[in-house]
Amino acid sequence: MGWNKSLPTTATAVNDSPTIFQANWDALEDWTNTEHYSLTSAASGKHMPGLCGVLYVGTTTEINALSGSAPACAVAFDTTLGTFKYYSTAATAWSICQLDWDNVWVDAVHTHASNAEGGKLDWDDIWTDAVHSHASNAEGGQLDWDDVWTDAVHDHSSNAEGGVLTSTGSTLAFIVPPTNKVSWTTLTDWTDVDISANTGTDTAKAALLAVELDTTQSAGAGVQVKLSGIFRKNGSSATTNLPRVAASFFATVNYADCSRSAAMLIVEVDASEIFEVKLQDDLNAAYATITAFKVDLIGYFK
Repeated sequence: MGWNKSLPTTATAVNDSPTIFQANWDALEDWTNTEHYSLTSAASGKHMPGLCGVLYVGTTTEINALSGSAPACAVAFDTTLGTFKYYSTAATAWSICQLDWDNVWVDAVHTHASNAEGGKLDWDDIWTDAVHSHASNAEGGQLDWDDVWTDAVHDHSSNAEGGVLTSTGSTLAFIVPPTNKVSWTTLTDWTDVDISANTGTDTAKAALLAVELDTTQSAGAGVQVKLSGIFRKNGSSATTNLPRVAASFFATVNYADCSRSAAMLIVEVDASEIFEVKLQDDLNAAYATITAFKVDLIGYFK
């Protein structure tokens, strides 16, 4: 029924036509009880308050205060929780609207690889604690290997197997049997020693050496004698703080003093697997006889 604005037409008609007022009153009542209604037609019209005509907005406390007076299925937005709620008159309580991921999103399964896939995500924007160790729940939770990796068991033989791993460390290989590389009995300046013939298909980074220096008194009295064998990488110009073995004794009258020293040294080699060695006079070497200066190659680092 619609409101007939053409009736009544005169004052007399108003007095004589109570049924017209009753009919229009019925139309007004229908209008206020219907969500979509028109004063002229029931087929179309404005949206009127109804079961879901009002969205309540407030804190949890404010929304709970509406319990008992809100209509069934009333909807509210809880600003405390940041979520929508609906009211049940049967339970006289507000419940959080449970949204199902697949029903809410047209593309529920997406990779975030592009805008069409939900947009690329920035780690620091998503996590309040972007840098975390997973040592505890406060640090992102402890991770289980099998749950995190789809291929938890892998041998690193290829990218598909977790990537090929490389080691930056060195491995020691022993020479069997050890071989002598230097045997001197006189002071000698810097001399190259090549170990490439002893390493086969390997390329050594350093040599493991057993060194011996033996000296005896040849003359003099009341003097101190010092000699040393020093080592360095081929091509180096360093003269101090080098791997070394030293011999020292004090020459006295009527005694044949001597000194014997031995050491195990690691000496770096160049790309051609060469190091340098020198037997030098540190103090009064003229009063000493060098009975042996031997350098044996025990092994190498590759």
